Amino acid sequence: MNLRERIGIDLGQRNRIEDGLAAAIAHGVRYLDLKIDVAPNAIETLTDERVANIRRICEANSIHVGIHSLSAVNVAEIAPHVRDGVDRYLFGHMDACKRLGGEWMVVHAGYHFTSDVPLRREAARERLARMSEHAEKIGLTLLLENMNWEPDDAEVHYLGHNLEECHYFFGALQSPRLRWAFTVNHAHLVPEGIEGFLTGMDLSRCDEVRLADCWGTKEEHLRPGEGNIDFAMVFRRLDELGFKGHYMNAFGSLQDMIEGGNISRAARRVERDAGPSCCSYGPPQVSGYRFAQTRFACAAISHTLIQLRLRLHAWARGPWGPPMRMAPHGVGHLLPLAAGGTGDGHVVGSVGPGHSCAFAGARRAHPVARAAAHLRDRADRPRVSLSGLPLPAHQSAPHGNLRHFRRRPYWAPGARHRPHAGGCGRGHRRFHHADGRARHWR
Repeated sequence: MNLRERIGIDLGQRNRIEDGLAAAIAHGVRYLDLKIDVAPNAIETLTDERVANIRRICEANSIHVGIHSLSAVNVAEIAPHVRDGVDRYLFGHMDACKRLGGEWMVVHAGYHFTSDVPLRREAARERLARMSEHAEKIGLTLLLENMNWEPDDAEVHYLGHNLEECHYFFGALQSPRLRWAFTVNHAHLVPEGIEGFLTGMDLSRCDEVRLADCWGTKEEHLRPGEGNIDFAMVFRRLDELGFKGHYMNAFGSLQDMIEGGNISRAARRVERDAGPSCCSYGPPQVSGYRFAQTRFACAAISHTLIQLRLRLHAWARGPWGPPMRMAPHGVGHLLPLAAGGTGDGHVVGSVGPGHSCAFAGARRAHPVARAAAHLRDRADRPRVSLSGLPLPAHQSAPHGNLRHFRRRPYWAPGARHRPHAGGCGRGHRRFHHADGRARHWR
């Protein structure tokens, strides 16, 4: 599974689950975060028939789903009666997630009111420990998200927003069912930054990386490219550190997340630069782009070697030998073989659509020395075509005039070159030879 196949979307509260599944199937998305708090996906609307349909669609299309709980519900709640409601909410959502066939649930560490940090932090740790025990019983993974920084003069602050507080919770809670959801734009708000989280946290406990852009000044979930986060760097660093989980787009509309914007472009660039195994797990897969690039490189090397061999052969025959002519037949498919003829000089043959090539040699498999001696005796004979008819005047000069027959390289003094008329913009040129004929070359 390559990098782009590991990027999912957070459906949020506005999108109906079934509509999100249809979009995921249409665009090959394999990971979805669901919210079941308000209409149209409120938990009371999840009837047995609807749940069965959602599970059937996910299983048939290999779509993995999880639940994202509300950060507004304070996991660090300590007030009587309210704390019981928080427990009912969190444990009820865990059971609903398993009922939907979910594999994970994103949770938070709650928030405090500045003056009660130790009390709230201990309450959050104790509740997360109880949730982890329940998760182990039902086989569900909890993903604790690093939250966003709030201004220093704000009264309310999230717990688990910086590296120190994340270390506190993950150090105190060692359950295998409590893992990490890394939100990139939240890490961009604190001094340690994205790199500080990547190097300071245990990435082996990370299952999800949440993606959105921001400017590093306040909490916002901008479309990639509207902020200043370098997503290509994020992907490269995560790959270097061995991240094997999935990513989750969490910005804009459903269509914005499907298109991906700069995230998709960054993922393609990282895959192209690092090769087919970059950011992948499972059986290695070679992308079509990388395969074509490798094939072109091999063809270019083959073309260069053939040119070198032809030049060496021409040099070995001496100034009285026949010229060595060739023409392109696709990249790397030049034909330097003698074309077997009448023994009276050059033989002209077709080597591809729109190309012709004059091959030197009297008979196939003649050694260079014998061919040179054989043709030296016939230096005054004009060349003929395959049909035996004389060639045009500009192609039928004596063989001894090697310089007249040899194609003029485009770097030769006096050679003219100009862009191909109506060219494709890829560097193709039309080069004019000494005899006035034009030949396309790259």
